[in-house]
Amino acid sequence: MQSETLPSTARRQNDHRVHAKLRPGAVRFAVAALVLLAFCGHRDAVVAQPAGILVNGNAVVTGFAGAQLPATIAPGVDPADRTFIDLNGPSARVFDLQAPGAPPQAQLLTAPKPFTATAGQTGQLFGVALDNATPPNVFVAATSVYGLPIVIPGSGGQLNRAKQGAANAVFMPGLFGPAQLGGGPGSIWRIDGVTGEVRLFANVTLAGATNPGPALGGLAFDAASKTLFVADRATGMIHAFDQAGNERGRYDHGVQGRGAAGLQPVPYDPAGRLDITSPKFRTGDAATWGYANPQRLIFGLGVRNGRLYYAVARDLQIWSVAIGPTFGADPRLEVGVAAGPGPSEISKIAFDDQGRMLLAERAAPSGAYDFNVLTSEATGRVLRYLPVPPGTVGPQWQPQADEYAIGFARQMRNGNGGVAIGFNYDEQGRVDRASCGQFLWSTGEQLRSAIDPAIAAMLAAGGPAEVNGVQGNDITAVVPANAPPWQSYFIDYDDQFQDPTARGHLGDIAILRVCGQAGFNLPGWYRPRVELFPGYLWYRLHGQKPPLLDCPPGSGNQCACPPGTTQQPGFQCCPIGTYAGPNGQCISACPDGSTDPGKLEACLAGFDPNTFDPNDLSKLTCLDGSKAVYDGNGYHCPTFKSPVCPVGFEPDPLGNFFGCKPTAQGKACPPTQWPTIPQPGLDGSCQQLCPSGSWAYAAYQCCPNGMLPGPDGKCGQPLQPGCPPGQLSSKGICCPVGSKPQPDGSCYPMKKPCPPEQLSSSGQCCPPGSKPQPDGSCGTQQNACPPGQLSSTGQCCPLGSKPQPDGGCKPQLDKGCKVEQLTPNGTCCPAGTKPQNDNTCGSLAGCPPGTTTDPLTGECCPGASAVAGVKAACTCPTGQSLVEGKCVVNAAPSTGACFAGYVQLPNGSCCRAGQATAGGQCCPAGQKPDAEKRKCVPAGGTTFVPATPHLPAPIIVPGKRGRIVTPPPRRPPVVVVPAPPKRVVVPPKRFTPRPVVRPTPVPPRIRRQIEQ
Repeated sequence: MQSETLPSTARRQNDHRVHAKLRPGAVRFAVAALVLLAFCGHRDAVVAQPAGILVNGNAVVTGFAGAQLPATIAPGVDPADRTFIDLNGPSARVFDLQAPGAPPQAQLLTAPKPFTATAGQTGQLFGVALDNATPPNVFVAATSVYGLPIVIPGSGGQLNRAKQGAANAVFMPGLFGPAQLGGGPGSIWRIDGVTGEVRLFANVTLAGATNPGPALGGLAFDAASKTLFVADRATGMIHAFDQAGNERGRYDHGVQGRGAAGLQPVPYDPAGRLDITSPKFRTGDAATWGYANPQRLIFGLGVRNGRLYYAVARDLQIWSVAIGPTFGADPRLEVGVAAGPGPSEISKIAFDDQGRMLLAERAAPSGAYDFNVLTSEATGRVLRYLPVPPGTVGPQWQPQADEYAIGFARQMRNGNGGVAIGFNYDEQGRVDRASCGQFLWSTGEQLRSAIDPAIAAMLAAGGPAEVNGVQGNDITAVVPANAPPWQSYFIDYDDQFQDPTARGHLGDIAILRVCGQAGFNLPGWYRPRVELFPGYLWYRLHGQKPPLLDCPPGSGNQCACPPGTTQQPGFQCCPIGTYAGPNGQCISACPDGSTDPGKLEACLAGFDPNTFDPNDLSKLTCLDGSKAVYDGNGYHCPTFKSPVCPVGFEPDPLGNFFGCKPTAQGKACPPTQWPTIPQPGLDGSCQQLCPSGSWAYAAYQCCPNGMLPGPDGKCGQPLQPGCPPGQLSSKGICCPVGSKPQPDGSCYPMKKPCPPEQLSSSGQCCPPGSKPQPDGSCGTQQNACPPGQLSSTGQCCPLGSKPQPDGGCKPQLDKGCKVEQLTPNGTCCPAGTKPQNDNTCGSLAGCPPGTTTDPLTGECCPGASAVAGVKAACTCPTGQSLVEGKCVVNAAPSTGACFAGYVQLPNGSCCRAGQATAGGQCCPAGQKPDAEKRKCVPAGGTTFVPATPHLPAPIIVPGKRGRIVTPPPRRPPVVVVPAPPKRVVVPPKRFTPRPVVRPTPVPPRIRRQIEQ
């Protein structure tokens, strides 16, 4: 906040006003600039804070901790079968966002990461929230978004991966927090803001039942009630916890929310509870992971003005509910998000200081066996919704969301589901805490990769392409601005750039943002639907936006576009020295509206010309009502500051003309002959938008349906002149046959009545070739199921199995048949043979002498004393191969080749390329080849000990997979911005604009008038 009292020296230092002065007998007025004190206030107040892991402006980011590949493996064996979660990998990290060192130019920042929590301490994490302590504590939640890998314990302590549920199956170590500390799928962990100690905060349960595996969704903290909210992905409940970890309430959207809206309640069904020991569970199929019904499944959470906002999976709906005095009261639907290109959920909800709602989308999990492509690509959008004017009846948010460009490839939709708001940066790339809430950070994948070779070549000058981490950009830069995101920062999560196929490895983000002063808020009705145009960013100072056609309350909506027209971006021309008002009028700098050149010039200098008395200059008054100050050299007043700037200009606290300075695009359009001013058009090109002596302001206009403005802002011809009548949308799109134009300008297929026999019990119209199932879904149309083989859920059980009470199928045991002799379809293999995956019985080869047979996998393992100090290496008997964790015969023959990333050693085995020495030795875990690759040397670092996660310990900075290294000394961030090629065109932004050519100031005619 602005300081109320300052010492005289401080006042002089903080008074950046440039004054126009009046000397006795020779009074002078000058057009100059001054700081917008009402908007910005004085310098940041210095607030002493205890040292902690999170500095004001820094971020906490969650992500997949990574997987550790085996060092050595037999030829033809898939390394994924021996790949496990890296316990030393980062599950949550602090990103230092203080000093990028340069303006955002799509460069990679080597930002320090001063704190890391590992998978061995917390397991995998997604949701993150900060409380209001000083410094804040960090809360992180267990997740299943990166997969639900399982293992089956074998002999000698060996863990064998499995793709399907089986007896004795357990979750892979590192997926969830240490069980000895109470960790599990329902765990919330608290990271102490001062010491960095990681401790279990709470376990989410329902009626005493723990979370079986789907884990948790988003987190949100309400500072007013000091309550932490969390979404349970297994039950669909939202739980509320106090700061001691005690549950103080819960909310059931399926019953309370839907019931309040008049919808059919969908209560929690415990019959769908996950059981990883059941063969129904498959790690590669998220439909078997036991998530709650999509109509009650919750992911993203957010808090705003005493209400908890939450995201429902079905139809990507955003709802809200009151937090107090009774949690769960007054549920209401806020907005329905248009579906994206693939299955997804809204995983994060945030709000900026102007009340705009930001949503981050995450693609559905894939359960990739190799931990690589964890989600589908091009499905992660970051969206923004603007609230409608207060008092509006009906929907309270704009009908169609604005979107941010995230990453360069795949339609620029490379988000991973996290979004947060931080401080802006000055032209030197230093954090500007006076700009509270003007920068957006989003988590994403392959952020600097590009398919276009020209773009890829330009990006290569600023760092590696394979960046899985975060993107930072101006919060106002919605598409089409910053698309592609050239004006952005990028930071990698683990500082490894060797994952060109990685997808979905990032999680959520939270930023500590304690603002030193209050921002300027425009009236509630003064909100635009679109704020940017290609090639430049609109006003970045405290939410100032160009005027719109939106009407203030009580206006009767007379300024809305009439029927048959659509609101489109355009320009408004005003005489130089005036500015565009909210109602389409040009407003003088003089309070009385005078446009007299002499009076207007005095007003621009900050003086009220009506108080000028040539016989008594002491009567001079400033526009703000204060008396003009005489300092011995003349009289002076704070100069005029326009509330909005012309196109191609932006507010400048230290500017010297109208309180505005040219933007990057404005500098590229220098005036050729004053007072003719070229300005950036709608496409960013230089245009003569207004007649000589006038300049253009961003505004909105009503264009006939089907017509769009050109670069000069004028409504042009329809894009589809041959479009049939009634098929042209308001955006000029010709809707194809079978669809029709929608109010938002898009095209949607016309709905056809569903045949009665194709309508399921859930209201879904099953497509041809399928038929409704008893559970309300649509199943493939098959031949009639044999009598007695149809389960209660409509599943036709295969021969050799029989329906079960729970609706599943279970192999029908032959009397006296052992479980290990059963094939998947229930056939009992005779003694001396082994069940195969294709339901046949193959011959069983024995293990060589001196080894034992693993009863679960069939592998031959050496005795405990055979290899001292080393875990036993088990292999399948001769003639058999390990397939999905079991030795089988008649498997596909081994090619004898090593998988990608491995090299074959002289002894025939395969070794990770980075672990092999020149002499053919494969360095074991914890070692690495020396610089000359002659021998193995210690990799450095220490091994994580699960029994001591409460110790704050030194900061852990993961190096290559499978080891940790001592963190390097803290250094300022290094910005990699090599010199650009001689002729580089970076559309749509120009990072090296032409020199600024400022408009010539208006000649001070009033001085001559006064002197006369």
